[in-house]
Amino acid sequence: MTLPVLVDVQSLHEYLVVHPNALIIDVCSPENYAQGHLPGAVIVPPASLGSGIKPATGSLPAVEDLKALLESIGLT
Repeated sequence: MTLPVLVDVQSLHEYLVVHPNALIIDVCSPENYAQGHLPGAVIVPPASLGSGIKPATGSLPAVEDLKALLESIGLT
């Protein structure tokens, strides 16, 4: 499956020149992250963004859990 591009390379480069401390979040599997990622990118596995609670396992987690996840990767 091919996912759509969320940001093109040129736009990202231009943004990072102006904002060199930007937090880049790589939402992929640990296996894909290990194969290669942007320097400084932080992994957030897709499963950590879902509540896992049936019947809507893809719903966002509770606010407290999402806050803790984002704080753990340096986003406050």
